Amino acid sequence: MTRRTLIAAAAMASIIPRTAFAGAGLKVVATSRRFLANGITTDAAGRIYLSMPSWTGMEDSPGLARVEDGAPVPFPGGAWHDPASAPLGRLTTVNAVHVFDDGLIWAVDQGGPEGGQKLVAFHPDGTLAHHLAFGPGILPEGAAMNDLRKQGGRVYVTDSGLGGIILHDLDRNVTLRRLSKHPLLRVDPSRWRSARATARFRMLRARGRRSMPT
Repeated sequence: MTRRTLIAAAAMASIIPRTAFAGAGLKVVATSRRFLANGITTDAAGRIYLSMPSWTGMEDSPGLARVEDGAPVPFPGGAWHDPASAPLGRLTTVNAVHVFDDGLIWAVDQGGPEGGQKLVAFHPDGTLAHHLAFGPGILPEGAAMNDLRKQGGRVYVTDSGLGGIILHDLDRNVTLRRLSKHPLLRVDPSRWRSARATARFRMLRARGRRSMPT
């Protein structure tokens, strides 16, 4: 496997081969030979945080990390990264990380086979500010929290498993689930197949073949 390099540019996180951006004017902020990052954010002090999910082959990924001296360091540290910790007390499949106007580091953790889906928010010093774990009325079987946005005291979370929007009011500690399994929030298999067939047809046409693929 080629060396993977983390690039921070335009609020984007990706680990790609160093040769792919040589001379492109991008700044290398951290490198990792083992783990992938799928999200990036910065706090008010300019510190960089990464979501680094424990996908297959990367089970010991820290889940959430902060860049220090050019390398991702587990954040907030301690039991949050210990495989022996209970699912709701450790970071595993962190799919998104954000800093909003409250200055906290928010993370969406999809958990694992044993459970552990949650939203967590940490102060920059690593202390826990919020820990939100929802029951089956909000997260039915098959639900998978994917990303979040925050406006004032309300947190909005997308469910990419079943399709749905979760709204949590931090001030009132009230949670609602809306648009569950709504067609607008789910992939239409027929449209997906049609889109793939159209893309393949255009590729074949560009190569000089005219028949529509099945």
